[in-house]
Amino acid sequence: MKKSRLIALFFAGVLGFCFANSVYAQEPSQRELELEKTVKELLQRVAELESREEKRESAQKTLSEQVQKSQETKENPNEVKTTWKNGLNFESADGANSVQIGGRVQNDWYAGSIDNGDFPDGTRFRRIWLKVGGKLFDDFNYKIQYDLAGNGIARWKDIYLEYTALDFMNIRAGLFKEPFSMEELMFNRDLTFLERASLNALVPSRNTGFMVYNDILDNRLRWEIGVFKTSNDFGDGEEDDADNGDWDASMRVSGLPWYEDGGEKLLHLGAAFSHREWSDDLMRLRSRGGYSRGDRLVDTGSFNAETADLIGAELGLNYGPFNFMSEYVLTNVDAVGAGSDNYDSFYV
Repeated sequence: MKKSRLIALFFAGVLGFCFANSVYAQEPSQRELELEKTVKELLQRVAELESREEKRESAQKTLSEQVQKSQETKENPNEVKTTWKNGLNFESADGANSVQIGGRVQNDWYAGSIDNGDFPDGTRFRRIWLKVGGKLFDDFNYKIQYDLAGNGIARWKDIYLEYTALDFMNIRAGLFKEPFSMEELMFNRDLTFLERASLNALVPSRNTGFMVYNDILDNRLRWEIGVFKTSNDFGDGEEDDADNGDWDASMRVSGLPWYEDGGEKLLHLGAAFSHREWSDDLMRLRSRGGYSRGDRLVDTGSFNAETADLIGAELGLNYGPFNFMSEYVLTNVDAVGAGSDNYDSFYV
């Protein structure tokens, strides 16, 4: 009995020893797998750290380049940048001063026949404009524009300086258009037709004076108020000159109650007022209308008048390719010793 137990114990020991060796032989394989997994995780973390380091170095390099560029700008305040956009542009390194040189040339060919008038056929340079404009010290804008066309008689078209550093308004002084009439204030290159409408007979144009203006409500509303001395094409406005007037005042408010798609869809509304006086008590209303040569389609001749008050209304609509424009102007004239009289005009 004891012998059989000893044999059983012997075999049990042998089996246990074999089982233990088998388990021990399996443990290194699992550890290797875990170690391999750990190494992969460490390598991934190292790659992430290297990527972060590369991004940091790149950002640091970009910052260093910007600082260096800023230092170069400060070190070279006289550097001038030259570009081409709507003309030849020169700008200082800090952007505070600039000069734009440009112009336009417009050539007309015309032929027509209207009863009771002289309207010749021919060709001419309608406009030959040279322009210099820009800004000074970041607070001033300036513009000088000269027309070399017109029967060989050159004349000023704009010459003014304006102060723009105030938050609530800009101040302009010089020879420029009074704030009255949507079509009159449009650039001639943007007109619907070659010439402006006959309503232009009632509308003031360029005169010498002062104006304050500003754009508010995210540039959706503009107001303008100015006082002017009626002057000729050279900016001269003397009281003894029969073609010139006394001090006048004009004001205008215009806005965009509806504006979408960068201006492809918009509604424009505007209203203007102007009070005018004549030092020689003589007034004349005239316009060539749609034909820029020959007799004037509208001409009252000179007549006695002390003052005149102008009221204007504007309406404009864009809807994709569709465009609609209309204006109405009423002029109340206080004639010398003859009471008052009204002149009005409109276009669609």
